[in-house]
Amino acid sequence: DILRYDPHLLIEGMIISAFAVGSERGYIYIRGEFNLESRRVEQAIEDAYAKGYLGDNILGKGVRFDLAVHLGAGAYVCGE
Repeated sequence: DILRYDPHLLIEGMIISAFAVGSERGYIYIRGEFNLESRRVEQAIEDAYAKGYLGDNILGKGVRFDLAVHLGAGAYVCGE
């Protein structure tokens, strides 16, 4: 339900986790048949970039984190 109703919560958790481990890149894998969820997550990612929560120099703190969605082929991982 997080993907559908509160994707910003997922993104926030990933940003915090990335900061904790020093990661600069994250990926969200979404099954191919989850069309609504993938659109909502992609929109939330765009919102986060626009507000300065993702990308280079997050909120002027010198921290970088990029996030992308990877859509699957519609079944369990399928070798992606």
